[in-house]
Parts: sequence; structure tokens; C-alpha cells
Amino acid sequence: MTILKKIMELLKDRELTSIEIASEINIPKDNCASYLNTLYNDGRIKSKKDKRPYKYKIVETPKALLKQLYDFMSSKCNIVGEISEKQVDLLETIKGVVN
Repeated sequence: MTILKKIMELLKDRELTSIEIASEINIPKDNCASYLNTLYNDGRIKSKKDKRPYKYKIVETPKALLKQLYDFMSSKCNIVGEISEKQVDLLETIKGVVN
């Protein structure tokens, strides 16, 4: 697994600082900053710059947001029970996009 993939895997579940990332994957802090800069410039991660050290996290893709919407709508429909045919079609369309 490449270092960039390792960083993305670490950031999948939580926000981390560059120091925490470097420590987790055992690379020098300077190298870590370079990798983070690459991911940031590619639009794959963003940083919270409200305080230091900066924390990094993965940018939510439209597909990931759509999946969250599908999961939410699906669970609400299961609770309510009855949904219209149009709503079923909409859920199926969203499901096709996210899968």
C-alpha cells in the first residue's frame, strides 16, 4: 500500500494532525507534510486551520453524501412503513448511483 493510501485510510475514520499521521505510519514529519500537501492540492483532504496543529480529514465526495442520504431515507421509510411508488423509484435510483 502506498503512503498516500495509508494516509487516506487513517483519515477515513477520524481527523488527525500531521504529527499523528507521521507517527502512525512511521515516516518523517517533513515527508508527511509533503504527502498531505499533495492530497490537499488534489482536493482529497481538507484541513481545519482554526487552531494549531492543523487537523486533516477526507473531503466528502458527492457520491458519499448521496450514500448518506440514501441510508437516511431508507431507514426513515422502514420506520414509516408505507411509501409511495414515486418514493420507491427515487430510492432505487439513488441506490443504483451509490452502489
